[in-house]
Amino acid sequence: ADAGGRPDDADAQLQIAGAAAPQAARPRVLAGQRLRRRGEHRAALKAWDSLQQDQPAAFALVAADYADSALACGQRDAAHAALSALLALQPGIDLLRALARLDAAPSDAGPRLQAHLHQHPTLSAAQDLLALPAADWPAGAVADLQQALARAARPLQRYRCAACGFEAQHWFWQCPGCLGWDSFPPQRIEEL
Repeated sequence: ADAGGRPDDADAQLQIAGAAAPQAARPRVLAGQRLRRRGEHRAALKAWDSLQQDQPAAFALVAADYADSALACGQRDAAHAALSALLALQPGIDLLRALARLDAAPSDAGPRLQAHLHQHPTLSAAQDLLALPAADWPAGAVADLQQALARAARPLQRYRCAACGFEAQHWFWQCPGCLGWDSFPPQRIEEL
């Protein structure tokens, strides 16, 4: 209905969906996004605040929009506090990126990213930390980056049988999975 240019019909459908499944994330996500597109940022924040309370994992889907709407209506500090509290309960890269949008200074993101990277060594957090100037990296950032890269590379440093897909850290003449001979390419998965 929204794509077809029938906003009233879209509002009605969202109300029906919300009544049919009051705990569902989708109607609140979509309602907030529609409100944001119309420039009704305070109303969008209110829709997403209820989502944050009931479905904190799903809130990450709109964290960036939430930050942008908060900036648009002068709610930076309140949004920063809400996202920081949610990050403590539900850590994730989407919340970190939304918080970075709300930070007063770009260098504020470095310590938070490094702390997240230390606890959750993901490539996304490593990529965001690497995007910051090296002068903004907190102490220990290099070690945490190395840990994240080692964790991400580990599954790719294996050999895979071309016949059955069996993976191993060691190269074999005969595959332990399918017992085929010479079925392991001599390169690790990351080199293929």
